[in-house]
Amino acid sequence: MSRIEVEVMGHKVVLRPWTYGQKQEALRRSTKWVRDKGNPNRLVPDVDPWRLNDEMIVATVVEWDLKDEEEKPLPITIEALHSVRPPAVVEAILVEVQRVNGLTEEERKKS
Repeated sequence: MSRIEVEVMGHKVVLRPWTYGQKQEALRRSTKWVRDKGNPNRLVPDVDPWRLNDEMIVATVVEWDLKDEEEKPLPITIEALHSVRPPAVVEAILVEVQRVNGLTEEERKKS
């Protein structure tokens, strides 16, 4: 599967499934290691699902036609995602990104 073009709320978005390496890097950037409450000598992963979703979008979106308030093209970055209006556009892109990356319905509910 290479590039997939979709329309999301009137915007053209081109997606490419993320690679194993991109997924691992996104998980690393989205995870903190914290002390286990039951065993303070043990560290356990604490994954931030919102950060992971943002990382997945940025790794999967190849091209989009989103623009800022001055009609300048938005770069495909987490910072740009956070500036998109209305937020429903990013939420709809996330659904397509999850579909392209083969997330199951159960995995989508957790994110």
